[in-house]
Amino acid sequence: MERDTVTYRRTELYEQVWKEPLQKVARRYGISDVWLAKICRKLSVTRPARGYWIQKRNGWDPKQLPLEPVSDGKPTELTVPRRRQMAFLGRLLRPEEGEGIPRPNPPVIEVPERLDRPHRLVAIASKLLRGRGSSDSYVSCWSVSCLKIRVTKASLSRALRIMDALLKALEERGYQVDVTKALEREEADRAKYTDAPSNVTRVLVDGEWIQFGIFEKQTAIREIAEPPKALKGQALESWMLSNRPRVRYEANGQLGLSILNCDYLGIRRTWKDGKHRKVEQSLGVFVAGLEVAAEAKKQQRLERERQHREWEEKRRLEEEARTRAREEAEREKQFKENLDCWRLARDIRDYVAEVRALTSGLNGSLEEGGDLLETLAWAEAFAGRIDPVERIREKMVAGKVGSEAVPTK
Repeated sequence: MERDTVTYRRTELYEQVWKEPLQKVARRYGISDVWLAKICRKLSVTRPARGYWIQKRNGWDPKQLPLEPVSDGKPTELTVPRRRQMAFLGRLLRPEEGEGIPRPNPPVIEVPERLDRPHRLVAIASKLLRGRGSSDSYVSCWSVSCLKIRVTKASLSRALRIMDALLKALEERGYQVDVTKALEREEADRAKYTDAPSNVTRVLVDGEWIQFGIFEKQTAIREIAEPPKALKGQALESWMLSNRPRVRYEANGQLGLSILNCDYLGIRRTWKDGKHRKVEQSLGVFVAGLEVAAEAKKQQRLERERQHREWEEKRRLEEEARTRAREEAEREKQFKENLDCWRLARDIRDYVAEVRALTSGLNGSLEEGGDLLETLAWAEAFAGRIDPVERIREKMVAGKVGSEAVPTK
């Protein structure tokens, strides 16, 4: 018999969440992974960092954090009623001041001051981009395979150093980095929604290709012209209509790293320069973001595959139902036709018998070779041809129909 309560013990939870992903553990308790994470925080249970299970699947051996001693006054277990578990947990797990668990910081990725011994892809990009554009214009490659970098020439050196540190860090973690081939326009349109679109920078994380790039932000500048003082009335209105405020964009030197092919997944996709943190200090967080994006993209792909299988199964069942309906309709139609033929054959035989009885009573017998005799003989033969019972009788005599074909009373 199932117990009326569920007990969450601190030591047991610690062993479970380090043995399996949080979603699997939560499923056994009958709650979501979000609620189980709240319970772990309430019991001060150390959990794996984001990307831990991805590294395990890729053959890495990430460090397991120890279970820290619980401070005085903190609970070591929670017992909640099974039937109203969600409502009870909602009241019990309200956030408290200072509540939380130690989480490992993302890896620190150092960006060198000089581009020394650059990554192969960075060296190619440097050669292609340094000879393009003026000092205040954007430089990028569209027709040649190159890293996804779109910055002004003044920020190019910094962007190359950031990209060099990022690519080396990704490959150190066992991830494959690639720049796809630059395709012609028609081929690029066909490959746009495939795993290898034209001229993109991508990394293979947990079996998913994640596209990314580095870009320089722009500042919108609104330009408003002052009208001549001599203009008034209709002339002033005409001048203002033809000289409306214009907006131009200028590069502001702020760089941003972006994940490009993970729209509508509800995850963070851009890390940019801020007041207190530069892109160089966010590379470790960006790598973790790539792992989150890969996991989200995989879940999205699995969900689409599941929906596709359900749609295929639904279509198959509907097609089978339509086929059965057509077969049943055809069977009904054939049966009604046989029934009509049987009734017609019976009526013909009754008609022939009645005519024979009538003529036998009047003239004693039918004249041989007469039209009436020929008509009755043809009618009897016609009844035999259309009578389905006669066909069944012939097959039974020939041994082609089993006893199951004979209707039982």
